[in-house]
Amino acid sequence: MTRKTMILLNVLMILALLMSACAQATTAPEPTKAPEATKAPEATKPPEPTALPPVEITWILDGTGEPADAAEVFKYLNNLPQVKALNVTVKPIWYDWGSYDQKTQLMFAGGETCDLIFTASWANNYINGAINGNYLALDDLLPKYAPKTWEIVGDVAWKMSKVNGKIYAIPNQQLWYNAWGWQMRQDIADEYGVTKDTINSFEDLTPIMAKILADHPELKYQIVQGAGPFVAGTMGYDPVSGYGAIKFEDTTRKVVNLVATDVYKQRLQLWREWVLAGYAPQEAIDYANADAARKEGFFPIKLHVEKPGVSAEDAKIYGKGPWLAEPLEPPVLGYILPTMTGVCATSKNPERALMFFELMYTDAEVYNTFAKGLEGKHWVWVDKEKKVIGLPEGADPTTLGYAPNTDWMYGTVFLSYYQDATQVGAWDETAAGNKAAVLPMAGPFVFDPTPVQAELAALQTVDKQFGEPLQQGLIDLDDPTAGLEAYLQAQKDAGIDKVLAEVQKQLDAFVAANPDIFK
Repeated sequence: MTRKTMILLNVLMILALLMSACAQATTAPEPTKAPEATKAPEATKPPEPTALPPVEITWILDGTGEPADAAEVFKYLNNLPQVKALNVTVKPIWYDWGSYDQKTQLMFAGGETCDLIFTASWANNYINGAINGNYLALDDLLPKYAPKTWEIVGDVAWKMSKVNGKIYAIPNQQLWYNAWGWQMRQDIADEYGVTKDTINSFEDLTPIMAKILADHPELKYQIVQGAGPFVAGTMGYDPVSGYGAIKFEDTTRKVVNLVATDVYKQRLQLWREWVLAGYAPQEAIDYANADAARKEGFFPIKLHVEKPGVSAEDAKIYGKGPWLAEPLEPPVLGYILPTMTGVCATSKNPERALMFFELMYTDAEVYNTFAKGLEGKHWVWVDKEKKVIGLPEGADPTTLGYAPNTDWMYGTVFLSYYQDATQVGAWDETAAGNKAAVLPMAGPFVFDPTPVQAELAALQTVDKQFGEPLQQGLIDLDDPTAGLEAYLQAQKDAGIDKVLAEVQKQLDAFVAANPDIFK
């Protein structure tokens, strides 16, 4: 073998070894990875909040039609940061008082979409609308999408809002309770040392009126007839329909004829005594004429529903200075159904509608923009610290471009700016009264009069013939043809027993079907 041949063989062997090494390198396993648990944790960012898609919220309202400046007001409202955060555009639609029922019923019948809608016991009937499926049940939605409203309204008011065990609308906060009592012109009260603690019953008014009459015969009469003493609550009863009553705390809920009770007879006797003594007129005087006489200084004692701020209201109405006022019955919820806000069953965005309505219950800027319009154009501050506003200089309230004057329709009036300095503090007092008010004995029960229509019509005639003269103190209770016994017999003849039996039957069925309301 030559030297040249040996060199060639060595070169070939080296090439073979290199090729073998390369082959092994390409097939060698990768180094084992460390387990995931041993890796250092990576920094993570919280997920970005998902932007709410834009939606339009329509709100159907009663009133006098759309205010002239509504477009300007709602352009401003929809651009408020707290509204923009919800990505909603609020579009109110005002119908007029006279056609509201007709238009809302046509809207429901046609399946038109809407979101929020005003409903009440007297307009766009809440009970009927709930039964007919016009509104969404809100029991599950409210705690999630309007939690503050859910808390503010409170358990008792929610119970009063139920229809067949479900909540179909939100009560608009205003004066929710009945509290009949007495009012006395402050100058007269001061003259005779009368305070709120002086008079604790209607009978306590008698000696005061005797002194006033002796000292001020020019006033002629001190008090004018009114419903006050004959309101069921001042006698220890809750009314049920027009002709029944249940005694406070009677858990059997026995429906009785209030006219047949001893306390009713005592009230008739009291008013008759006042008439004979010259404290009350010996003729019927209607409410309008009595109010006109008060403006002239007559009738310095008044019987009416009491509420925070009523003294200032009366001072403005009668122009004779403030009035002293005090209720003579406990606060009982009675004004829940007169103003409510429902969510339409056709709403495509009920959650967002409730989120916006929550602002109407909790945000003063949103609420007052909706209720009162734009600062500087529709109202100005009189005392910003106390939240008192007035009209801009030279503004005419009759031609103002935005003045719906229906604050009680928009959520909670307790966010409303005061329009008179004497009202300051009234909202807090009223809210406290609402919270303290108790459930009436019949709860939210609503009587269906259909089975006894004829009897009810006859009873209305009897009331006018016998009841009104007796309540006005114009008839002797023992008069055999027109007194109390004659009244009771006329009621019997007209079918009072049948009416009360029907009320009891319906109430018992309602209580049995809604046990959770009466726990």
